[in-house]
Amino acid sequence: MGEPVVRAAVAQAMRIMGEQFVLGRSIEAAIARAAKDNLLCSFDMLGEGARTEADAANYETAYAKAITAIGKIGRAQKTLTASP
Repeated sequence: MGEPVVRAAVAQAMRIMGEQFVLGRSIEAAIARAAKDNLLCSFDMLGEGARTEADAANYETAYAKAITAIGKIGRAQKTLTASP
């Protein structure tokens, strides 16, 4: 096989794996896809990749945003399932 064929095969494999493990580019997109596909999942923002203080601050902000978004979903579900 030539290099272009191998590169194409690797790119396709990465797309397939990405669709299995990455639900969205934002927490809102991930929550929407999880709801659409009826998935129960956990989220990881990959903050361990921070290399600088600025990176760490950006990840902290992203985590806070994700916690808020997931909390809103949890409150909505609790309200829907609460008995009178």
